[in-house]
Amino acid sequence: MLPNPVCYTLLWLWSLLGKATASTITQVPTLTAIGTVKPTLHIEFILTGFFGCFPPGTTFQQTAVATAVKRLRGLYPKHHWTWTLLDEQNATPGDINVILAQWYYHRRNPNWVHIVVGLACLEALPMSDLLGNYDVLLITSGGSDRLMRDRQRCPTFLSTTPYAQSGAVVCSLLNALNWTTVFIGLDSQPKASYHQFSFSQITAKLVDCGVTFTATTAPFSAGSSISRILMEFKRKSRVFLYFGEPPGLRNLLVAAVEFKMTHGDYVRV
Repeated sequence: MLPNPVCYTLLWLWSLLGKATASTITQVPTLTAIGTVKPTLHIEFILTGFFGCFPPGTTFQQTAVATAVKRLRGLYPKHHWTWTLLDEQNATPGDINVILAQWYYHRRNPNWVHIVVGLACLEALPMSDLLGNYDVLLITSGGSDRLMRDRQRCPTFLSTTPYAQSGAVVCSLLNALNWTTVFIGLDSQPKASYHQFSFSQITAKLVDCGVTFTATTAPFSAGSSISRILMEFKRKSRVFLYFGEPPGLRNLLVAAVEFKMTHGDYVRV
């Protein structure tokens, strides 16, 4: 699992409290038990959608951010936590900075603390350049860049994405858990082009890290052939790596329940 972006957010807010001024953040005086005054903040998460490899895929992050905000409200009830989706149905990859600029100049509340969160992809660095000039925190979970280490170039850019290639990440996970034999399923549906790329990258790396694997391609999202695949998986391994769309994963898990393969003896990643 990747590190929780909320942890990075809280670290940012703690540092922000020390340098915030009344001109940038609305502060509501609150008396503590010892009589000191601390500010109440309004923190808003801005969701950008996924503008890189796919059209905006808000389903990837709406639930995660809504859950995080609910959790933060419970942990830190003194502050106000909200989130806003910049929902642009016809956006293209080149539009993201235009959308962010329109939000910044026309919709942003200057008295609030704003944090832009998103999956990002190739546009992560251009987003960082823009938001760095605005002094707005950017947290990505699907895009990173070596330049983010340069705090002069990327002063407000954080990422929960490991910079290592996906194959290295998967090999590290499998080796750490001592999983030496795995079964791999690739969804053959047309929308799975990115999953096909990841599949080829990771299977090539598995050969070099001592993991034996069996791979198969099937229309998981269509729901066909899954019973046969699960029986083959049961004979050869206990660890299933799935590459494909969410409907295919759902079909796989539903079939696993029917075959009584959900009691802790099998792992699906």
